Formats: sequence, structure tokens, C-alpha cells
Amino acid sequence: MRTSIILGSLLAATSVLAQSEFGIPWRADAFRAGEKAYVVGAPTPLGAFDYVTNVNVAPGSSGWALVTHRRRTPEDAMTNPPRPVERQLSYSLFNLATGKVHHLKDGFLPTMPGVTMTHAAGDIVVFGTVGAIFASDRQTKQIAYDCRTSRTLDLPENEDAWVLNDQEILTQFEGRFWIMNWNGERKSLTSEVAENTVTLTPNPSQFVVMSSTGSGRPQWLLLDAKAQTLTPISMEEAASRSLPGARPLQVRQEADSEIATTFSAWIEGRNQQAPQARGSVLTAQASSETRLPHELDSSARIAADMRSSSLYALVGTTYDAMNQPNVAWFVRNEQLFVRRISELPLSDYEAYVRGNVQLNAMNRAKMVAVAAMLFSADHDGATPENKGWQEALKPYLRDPSAMDGIVYLGDGKLRNEIENPSTTFMGFLDTPYGQVNMAWDGSARWVPKETP
Repeated sequence: MRTSIILGSLLAATSVLAQSEFGIPWRADAFRAGEKAYVVGAPTPLGAFDYVTNVNVAPGSSGWALVTHRRRTPEDAMTNPPRPVERQLSYSLFNLATGKVHHLKDGFLPTMPGVTMTHAAGDIVVFGTVGAIFASDRQTKQIAYDCRTSRTLDLPENEDAWVLNDQEILTQFEGRFWIMNWNGERKSLTSEVAENTVTLTPNPSQFVVMSSTGSGRPQWLLLDAKAQTLTPISMEEAASRSLPGARPLQVRQEADSEIATTFSAWIEGRNQQAPQARGSVLTAQASSETRLPHELDSSARIAADMRSSSLYALVGTTYDAMNQPNVAWFVRNEQLFVRRISELPLSDYEAYVRGNVQLNAMNRAKMVAVAAMLFSADHDGATPENKGWQEALKPYLRDPSAMDGIVYLGDGKLRNEIENPSTTFMGFLDTPYGQVNMAWDGSARWVPKETP
């Protein structure tokens, strides 16, 4: 009875903000990678696709993805459906950056088993199929497809192909590169290059070529299809230009439990040194670290609880022609979501981190203060003893980790023996940006630290 009486008067002390006050939209997140910070917008579900089974994003910077989808049925919600259901798959091209949707005609892709999008630039994509994968005489078929007009161009079999622009395709076979137009006309771009491997760069007309030489050492070349040049470069320059290594960010996935049926995904700087523990920036406590949390590299969670029957969930990012990240995407519960990525001034990122550290600390302190008041109401006004106070308050907290870092000053005295509950400290939580002081009336007060 005492618990229910006191609870109503204390609920106001545990309220949280419905939206951010620090310039970042609610449900958005921000992180730092080196000398840049980014904001990841709130997730937006895409209603164009009812039940998504696969997403194949084209290499490059076009943003085009091949989405395999179908209608959602009542059987999808059943753990054990009564009978197998024949489901008709549909295929659509969706541009994750612009939101364009292009539904492919029924029967176009099913006639091409094992199809993938091998490359795209502008509104032109290349579909490739591979047959007899484990045979020495592997056969490949590729088709260029114009998303604006639905026109197609059959590309030479067994040749690699990359889109240069809306009018030209680069092909390569047995060391020779060609430029092909939509009339099927070809012109040679280079003389024969020894056995080679081609890697994309952020520039759709430039490619890094690793060629074998007679000495056995690889030779690195930059192929510029627009300038029609093939220039030797160093291994270091090749590494800095090549994708995905040239991308500034990376996506990391991890299983939500030892039984890897659901996954979480995080976005962070590529090869960043000593990254912050995920999520620790906004829950930071005071430490001996000389740098403040907003000065450290960090990560932002793209999504959690993504079911997958394979080793990885469907999640990724896209980049624009300037090699800047613009979209994070993921599939959860067979629904495709996108989250816009924008660069954030470091001053705004600092304000975001400072504000959220304060908000997090205030909410945690209020929860613990309320838990102590509820304990007192259930124990004839007695407050928790200093020794063992965390165990005493656990039953009153939904998340016991709220007590992490809190210094409790109580000593078990009766609440009616505390002369000034609103000014007598129950405890405090210290953070790099300030301290939350908790009082015996259930309140919490933020005291900022002086900015150096």
C-alpha cells in the first residue's frame, strides 16, 4: 500500500524527454570518426515492399539495390504453418539514396538464375549471372539495363563489365579493355595487360588494376577510362583509392547472443584506433581519460534484433559520388528501412554528447532515487544501509545497471530523521561534463563542470 501511495507522487521525477534538445532528431544517433562527425537519422520503413527476402546493393556509388520481395501472408506470422505456401517473388530496383523505385517486369529476372547486380552508375545497372560455378569452363552472362527506359544491352559473355556513364560500358577480357556503347559498338581502350584483377574506386571512370609481371611482383596501375590512360601507381596509392578500403566508414555486425539468430549492426570509422566501446559515449562516467568523450572515436547503432538464417543480417551503407556516406539501410522483420547519414559539425556533436550524457545521468540518478524512496516506503521509513545498498534496490529497478557509477551516501537512518530531504544528499553520479546530486526527496540536480 505504501509503495502505491508514494509511487504516484514520484512518477514526475522519472520522466524522460520525448525528443532531443540538442539539435539531433529523436531516434537519431551521432558518432565520430577521426576529424568528422555524422548524424544517422531516424529509421524510415519503405512501404513499397511488403515482405523483403533479399537486398543486393550494386558496387559503386549509384545507390541502386535489387530488392527481392513478395506479398506478406497470414502464414508468415505462424511458427508452424499448416501447409507449404507457394509464394510468387517479385524483383524491383530501388535507389537507396534518391528513393526511386523501378519494378522489373515479371519473368525478366527468373529467366536468369543466380542473378546479381555486378555494377551500376547513374541510372544504368549491370545484371550478371554465373553458371557452372565449380566448373573450369565457367560461363557468365551480363546485361546492361537502363532504369529510365527499361532498354537492355546484351554484353559479351565471359567479360567483366562496369558502367562508365549513361552511354558507355567498360568491358575486359583476357587483359584487354574495351569501351562499348548501346549500339554494341566497341573500341579498344588499352593494349593487352597481363593477368590482372580490377578494383573499383569512388570515381566511376577510374579503376585500380593489379597486373602480374614476369618477375612475379604485382604491378599497380590506374585505369582512367575517361582520359583513356593507364598509369603506374604505388601499392600505397592503390590501397588508398580502392574500394571498400577508400570508404571512410564501415559496418560491423555482431550476434545478439551466443545463438546467432538475431544481429545488431554498428557504423564507425574504418580502421579507427581504439574505438570507444559501443554506446559508452552517452553513458560516460568520470575517468582518468585525458580526452573528453566527444573527442574520441565512437560508433552508432544502425539496428538491433535483425533475424537472419545465415551468418549475417541484411544491412549496409551507400555513398555518393564524392565518397561521402549518405544512407544506412537494414532489413528487420522482412521490412526494409533506410536511415539518412549527414555530416555533423564537431561543435554540434560536442553539444549532442554533452547533452545526452547529462540526460542519461539525470534519468539514471532519478530512477535510483525513486528506488530508494520505494524501498523506504516498504521498510517502515528506513533507508538502505550503505553496505549492500545495490542488492537492496535491485527489486525496485527495471534495469539494475542504472546504479553503475553511483556513489550512495545513505546509512540506513529513517527518512523522518532527515531534517532537509530536498538538500540532503542521498548520493551522486560523476560524469566528464558534470555531476548529478541526488536528494532524499527523490530529486536530482545537475551541476556542470567548468569548461577548460
